[in-house]
Amino acid sequence: MKRNDTVVGLFILFGGAALAYGALSQDGPVEDAHQRLTLDATAVHGVAEGTPVTMGGYPIGSVDWIELHTEPRVRFSVHLALAEEIPVHAGTQAILGSRLAGGAEIELRQPEKIGALLAPDARLTLESPGAIADLVPTAIQIAEDLSVMTALGRDALSGGSDELGARLRRLDAAMAEMEQVFAETRELVAHVDRVVGSAEKVVDEAGPGVVRGVATAERALGKTDAVVDELAAAVDQLDARLREMGRVVEVAESYDPRTNAEIRATLTSLQAASASLERLMVAMEAAPVRTIRRGTDEEEAP
Repeated sequence: MKRNDTVVGLFILFGGAALAYGALSQDGPVEDAHQRLTLDATAVHGVAEGTPVTMGGYPIGSVDWIELHTEPRVRFSVHLALAEEIPVHAGTQAILGSRLAGGAEIELRQPEKIGALLAPDARLTLESPGAIADLVPTAIQIAEDLSVMTALGRDALSGGSDELGARLRRLDAAMAEMEQVFAETRELVAHVDRVVGSAEKVVDEAGPGVVRGVATAERALGKTDAVVDELAAAVDQLDARLREMGRVVEVAESYDPRTNAEIRATLTSLQAASASLERLMVAMEAAPVRTIRRGTDEEEAP
């Protein structure tokens, strides 16, 4: 029982020594680092002077100092000291990550398409890892740190009990499974990136056609508006003509003999005059001289 306690104590001692060694080896600033880069940040969780800066997992510098700003709100300027021979290109991302053995770290992630170098006075934004693609490298690094610590503990306790050795072997197997899961996750993220890239390509190719379709629809709508305006003008003209016809109908109805007594009397007189004129014409045809001298029979009757 005492032997097991001793073994566990030695494991804890060597594990603490490994953690301290990792922290001291990673957090120190880079010597002769003449390249300076400033990051704008709204939060600096775990970041301090000496926090390591990596690119592709390789240490290239450290945090030189952190500047606090309070106006108009609290924000930070994180000043980095980088190795002079390391190129930093435009489009590089600064990702805030963490290490199990060394606290926080800042990863400078290069753009997919390498172009011009970052301007000397340019600043980057310190981003937090919010997506799976950003968390996978950190998780892999943690697994690697655990593997290193396990190896150190196993080497230190190579002559220990069989039970502890079996536990370490099970831990090694678990670490291998974790690395397999991380590798599969990384492949899945890469596949998602390819799908997103294909979708962006389709959108880029379809974009001009969509723009042309929208422009054609806008022109058609403009023509439709003109046609609607012409129809409205025609309707207004038709309404004016209908109002004029209504007034004509009203005037015509006012001359209806069934409702207008004056028109009815006038028409009666005209009918009587027409009848007298017809009789005169008949008499003229029968005896023109007599008719001229004596008039019609109706005129002689009185």
